[in-house]
Amino acid sequence: MTVVVRLLGEPRIEVDGEPSRAPRGHKAWALLAFVVLAERPPSRRAVADVLFNDANDPLAALRWTLSEIRRATGWTTADLGGDPLVIRLATEDRIDLLELVASPTVRLGEVASGRLLGSLAFDRLPVFDYWLRAQQLKLSGREQAQLRDDVLADLASGRIDEAVRRAHRLVELDPLECRNQEALLRSLAAAGRGDEALRHLARCEDLFARELDAPVPRTLRVAAAQPATVQRLTRAVTATAEARARLESGRAAIGAGATDRGLDRLRGAVALARESTDPVLNAEALLQYGEALAHGAQDRTTEVTAVLHRAIAAAHQADRFDFASRACSELGFIHIQIGDAGLAHYWLNKAAEQSHDEDRLLAVINGLRGLAHSDGAHYERSLCFFDLSIEQAQRAGKARQVAWSLSMAARTHLLRGDVASALNDAESSIEIAQSEHWAALLPWPQSQRGEILRLQGHVEQAGDQLEGAYALAREVGDLCWASVACRSLAAVASDRGDDDAAHAWTDRSLEHSLPYVWILAHALEGKCEVTRSSNEDTSRTTAYQLQRVAAHSELREYSVRAAVRLGDLGDEHAGAAARLLGLSIDNPSLQTSAERGVPL
Repeated sequence: MTVVVRLLGEPRIEVDGEPSRAPRGHKAWALLAFVVLAERPPSRRAVADVLFNDANDPLAALRWTLSEIRRATGWTTADLGGDPLVIRLATEDRIDLLELVASPTVRLGEVASGRLLGSLAFDRLPVFDYWLRAQQLKLSGREQAQLRDDVLADLASGRIDEAVRRAHRLVELDPLECRNQEALLRSLAAAGRGDEALRHLARCEDLFARELDAPVPRTLRVAAAQPATVQRLTRAVTATAEARARLESGRAAIGAGATDRGLDRLRGAVALARESTDPVLNAEALLQYGEALAHGAQDRTTEVTAVLHRAIAAAHQADRFDFASRACSELGFIHIQIGDAGLAHYWLNKAAEQSHDEDRLLAVINGLRGLAHSDGAHYERSLCFFDLSIEQAQRAGKARQVAWSLSMAARTHLLRGDVASALNDAESSIEIAQSEHWAALLPWPQSQRGEILRLQGHVEQAGDQLEGAYALAREVGDLCWASVACRSLAAVASDRGDDDAAHAWTDRSLEHSLPYVWILAHALEGKCEVTRSSNEDTSRTTAYQLQRVAAHSELREYSVRAAVRLGDLGDEHAGAAARLLGLSIDNPSLQTSAERGVPL
């Protein structure tokens, strides 16, 4: 007998391919989802408190519900039982949700489709309802990220009709997500349906004005336009020679901080390299352009993903494993930025497979693995990867990678309240970045040092350090580093009692469209803090926005922080959910914050 339990879409049980009797009561489905998605097996008491606290005997109600599930499935206490509660299925049995979470790289479409627990409502279980909405947002974000990736892979491989079909599905899932609309517009333009793309752009303009009271981003207008042709500067040289010249000038311009000019030169190099029919040059140009887009100041997520997919295909055609590995690493980085850990790890695994165990490539891959785990609040795991990345970078003589991994390790230590380790890594990162003349990274560890000085009570020194970091971040055009400095400068202003300056710095931290969701969450929490005493309504609205961003992007730490802040503002159910969400995160300071209901 084969049992299949489906929790994605309307919940149901199938036995040997046929519908079976469902367990009585909605709580049985809630129980299964809760146990499957728990980071660690939950105790019976914890499950009873969340799902059966309205019963006269919560533990007895839990036992009855477990027996109902076993009757409906034929499972034994060995399959579902124990304290803490665990699920151990026979080889032939399946739970679609369990298959999905067992590997972060499994795609939703390969397992099932539909909203977690379908249309079931749990209004009488407010703590579980809060938890469930967070999980639904996370799965929705994962599904859309995977589908966007598929669309852009289709475009890179010439499967235009399939790209258009999938892009329409994307827009149906969330029409207010700019990246979904951009994917559809790019697909229509690539299919030669320019008039249709322009009509759809007009509908987007109406939708964004009506629902968001905002204009459509420039990226949508660019996506709807027909691909431009490159203008040759001279016919006296071959396309190959001019492509290489543009590659060199593009790299030089970006290195000098002239990002827009550099991207324009690299874009031209890509077109000329394709004209040259040199497969290695074509792969190199696409890779260089993709890397520049990935680390540029503006949010060009959809464009860079499309370019990197083309770079991977070109690298394979040219038999350049190192180019393919680097392009896969950059795709991993892009998915970290948008908050999709599953696809990030998928592409980083692909990068490792093509690295040929070269330290120079593995140092980057493992540094990014550390970042992905740190964003997801798997801190011990992240620190192990950062250490590995640093060792590999040192062996390969890649000092800049050492500085980068040290700076990200410093962030992880700081989040966990380990100020001494954070300061040590930040200082080391600053020293290397200065010796390497790497101005693009320097504002980040400088901001960390400034925040540490503030936490140590050296407010004036912190202010000087942070103002310098902010000025340099603006000089190099990095919105993320500027936002981090602004948030800490707002805290410095609050410490000085200057509320007007604190609000001004907070607004500045959010004044641009930030390409990295962790930075956005960090800035939103800063706004929650600054507005807590002066405007509770704004603080509450911002906390709900933080909750949505964190849940959608799998930022577990900030999901807890948002819930703590909502609890602090009077939402007792959110406060209880914070304690529930914080149990599986290895951050003692966060767990203390959740238990006490006091924001960090």
